[in-house]
Amino acid sequence: MLTTYKRTKDKQSRTGEERVTWEYYDHMDELYGTCRVGSVPPSTIVSTALFPQAPSSSSLSPSQTAQVQQQRQQQNTTTPAAPTPCTAVERFLMEQVGELQVKVDHIIRLLQSRHTPGPAEAITLPMLPLGSAEELSIFDNKLKTDGVFRLKVIGQLSLAGGKSVKDTVWRVCSRVFTHQLATQLNWCGRGQKTGIKARPIHQVILGAVMANPAAPSTEAEVETAIKNWLRLSGDREGGRRRRT
Repeated sequence: MLTTYKRTKDKQSRTGEERVTWEYYDHMDELYGTCRVGSVPPSTIVSTALFPQAPSSSSLSPSQTAQVQQQRQQQNTTTPAAPTPCTAVERFLMEQVGELQVKVDHIIRLLQSRHTPGPAEAITLPMLPLGSAEELSIFDNKLKTDGVFRLKVIGQLSLAGGKSVKDTVWRVCSRVFTHQLATQLNWCGRGQKTGIKARPIHQVILGAVMANPAAPSTEAEVETAIKNWLRLSGDREGGRRRRT
């Protein structure tokens, strides 16, 4: 801009033209006219500082002062940078860290729930898997009255693992019920079968399956899988082949 001003100023001095069409001429002339910038001989090289000092407010007109203040406000106003999206590798690593954290929490819960059985807890109850309706009733009563025992059973059954909700339910239920007892059970107790929906054993199976970090699940998904396991119990161990 300083070079354009110099060129316009020299042209005006040589030709005597009074009308200047350059829109910044008046502002530049007000700033630099008294410094005789425009009268520098053509052969003289004019250099300007790389970072020129801003003119003081006393040498500017009111409109120019307002413009300078507006520019300073815009410079001081910083726009927050937009968050950088994660790359595919970063997303993969974050997912792996999350899965590891879930597994670590699960292991901690298991360690906290374990305890060494005392003499009063000698095996007077039937061992799993349960083989009859009578054993199921005794086991349910123990779960209902002994919270520590219930946590221990959930912790032990959750070690069954599984790659999916269905696989986990199949593995847990197989550890709880024998095939003979499973054929005598269903979900709601319809017909002549015993229902497990309202029994404590239902909550134990539910807790053990949902504690599996490799197969996140909801209560509805687990209950549907339990219903299917009970419904298909007659087809296992050659039952379907015998019917055909």
